[in-house]
Amino acid sequence: MALSVNSSSLTPLDKAFLNRATQIAEAYLHDVDFTVASFCRMMGYSRSQTYRRVRELTGHSPSRFITRRRLERAARMLKEEPLTIREIAGKAGFKSRSYFGTCFKEYYGVTPGEYR
Repeated sequence: MALSVNSSSLTPLDKAFLNRATQIAEAYLHDVDFTVASFCRMMGYSRSQTYRRVRELTGHSPSRFITRRRLERAARMLKEEPLTIREIAGKAGFKSRSYFGTCFKEYYGVTPGEYR
């Protein structure tokens, strides 16, 4: 369930923006202190510009964009790594196992344990 973006309608600048956003998000997903403000600074745009562009290109807020990237990473880890759900939640950047479980179920429709 990756973020759906119609890449055929994207300009080269749009693609570059999304690639940069994805690279930054992926590089800091493990950091529980990585915030939208940090993301915006690293992107080199103001919060409002980043929000507008991410929303325009993905249909999601920057916060949701980051959370979905974290959930996708967690799903890969659940399938590939023999870690506990708590460990996976931490490595995916979630401070709370219960919040991770809530977000995971909302996105995938099943709990992390059921997904595994």
